[in-house]
Amino acid sequence: MKICAGDFVHVWMRKARLPDDAMKGAVLWYGPFIPLTESTLATTVNSRYVGADFDRIWDDTDLGVKGYFGRFAVDAPWELSRLVQA
Repeated sequence: MKICAGDFVHVWMRKARLPDDAMKGAVLWYGPFIPLTESTLATTVNSRYVGADFDRIWDDTDLGVKGYFGRFAVDAPWELSRLVQA
């Protein structure tokens, strides 16, 4: 899965292949910090950010188990359509 936001952020992840993708010696993986259904460990293949907001540029190409794929629900008191711009 590739996620891009203009030229600022680029994240490329795939399903983790354990133990090959894990840090050397790692044997324990924690569950997601938010409730997810159908959660699957994910490996970050590439993560890139370029912008002034964080006064930083990074381009991380080291494979690593750094997240999850999954589904979650948002129960928000505000109208979500205001947050989405076409």
